[in-house]
Amino acid sequence: MTKGILWMGAVVSLLAAGSAIVAGEGCTRGARSNAVLYHASFRGAYLAGVYDGVIPMERLAEHGDFGLGATDGNDGELVALKGTFWRSRADGTMIELGPTETTPYAMMTFFRPQRTITFEGPLTSEQFEKTLDAQLDPGHRIYAVRIRGRFAHVEAGNGDKQEKPYRPLEDVLREYRYRDHAGTEGTLVGFRCPAYMKRFDRVGYHFHYLSDDRKAGGHVRSYVIDDVDVSIQELPAFTVDQPRAGEFYERDLETER
Repeated sequence: MTKGILWMGAVVSLLAAGSAIVAGEGCTRGARSNAVLYHASFRGAYLAGVYDGVIPMERLAEHGDFGLGATDGNDGELVALKGTFWRSRADGTMIELGPTETTPYAMMTFFRPQRTITFEGPLTSEQFEKTLDAQLDPGHRIYAVRIRGRFAHVEAGNGDKQEKPYRPLEDVLREYRYRDHAGTEGTLVGFRCPAYMKRFDRVGYHFHYLSDDRKAGGHVRSYVIDDVDVSIQELPAFTVDQPRAGEFYERDLETER
């Protein structure tokens, strides 16, 4: 059964003096040019084990051409690059998703980088992110980040399709299968979110990987860059689509993590 989506009727705009909530009618063409971070559901529900798909890829495409998330039943990881959606599965296979495939949670934007920085390694993920942080405003800002080039290593993982009753993500993550992709070329698709967004997104950097040959991908646990271009876009606002019905309303989202 197709699941509906209810627009929460709010756009959160990040202002220099703080934050404000602005009432809105929904996503319009103007949202594309305003660099909005769009959420299908939110991370708190996903952490609690809400894995049923709530929105199809064709709807995600209306809100962005760049992003990441999960797939229906948490059957692998979702990555969107240049308007194409991919699922990386626990068995190591990659599948291009059709317009009717669904996601329980995703974050998207129309990626229009404002600047690009070249990095030469080797630099571990910890070293690189600390260096990149020094290039960014340390305040409560949201960034879309694309890292494209050659990697000495990328450790990326995926989980098997889950069956009901769904377990919290913390339990499922223990069973993820990670692969170390050495000497590979590809793209890390991700976002850097401030601490106040912890119920919506992962705080700090969150990346999914997609190799240039489209044979490898997944949720990134660690990486070592070799020679990459890092493109950055600040996102001054975000929106959330809330499921209209289903398990989202049956889970205790306050106590389940």
